[in-house]
Amino acid sequence: ATAIHKLAKLRRNQNAMHETITEDPRWTMLISQVVENGTAFIWPMRLLALVAWAVASLRDRRITPLLFDIAAKRLAMGNVPQ
Repeated sequence: ATAIHKLAKLRRNQNAMHETITEDPRWTMLISQVVENGTAFIWPMRLLALVAWAVASLRDRRITPLLFDIAAKRLAMGNVPQ
């Protein structure tokens, strides 16, 4: 989660093109690992929000549905965003 956020901040601070990061094989591997191994399921709501901001700012739509699905399930169970 922290690596995803740092990449998004780096892109913003250096005015890099979105494609510069999203087409990088390291970014693709990072997102694939999150989706495949399910680490997002154990992230607290704070990290889910952080990663949702990061992928939205990079305009990468591959992980956003997963993050919103996890957050919706947690809210339905009574979790309160931190």
